[in-house]
Amino acid sequence: MLNKDCLTYAGNLVSLKIIAAQCNYKFVQANICGRMVLDYHIVRFKPDAIIQLAVDSHVDRSIFASEKFMQTNIIGTYTLLESTRAYWSTLSSFAHNSFRFLHGSTDEVYGSLSEKGLFREDTTHNPSSPYSSSKAVPDHIVMAWHRTYGLPTLITNCSNNYGLYQFP
Repeated sequence: MLNKDCLTYAGNLVSLKIIAAQCNYKFVQANICGRMVLDYHIVRFKPDAIIQLAVDSHVDRSIFASEKFMQTNIIGTYTLLESTRAYWSTLSSFAHNSFRFLHGSTDEVYGSLSEKGLFREDTTHNPSSPYSSSKAVPDHIVMAWHRTYGLPTLITNCSNNYGLYQFP
């Protein structure tokens, strides 16, 4: 497993201590917007899947620092998709067909939920904050890379995550 993270305020290497010593684990501190660094590590590591979880999050923070959210969440996802597509296009037939790109999004792209409502995979995006809009755009970009280039992508729109190793 190759783990690339720029270690912002929410990153913590102590959270990775349990896997850091594993022989099949490597950590690289780098920004998702840096295409050359992404290309280098992806080609060198030769993954059969890429999971995009890099994100600036928290609605309140997005209101006061929206540019950072647009850079990381939109430009970062685009950059990773392009780096992934370049790598994927070089794979052998079997590896090409079994490769996957998983984009971790959020349920907040759907907007506010009424008391009786439920979100479904086909619910229309209706973002209501800089954060949710900075996550809705990459959802559309990922879908477009799938439709245009055939890149095998998956999108998950999970709700908040709880438990160990989460930022307080």
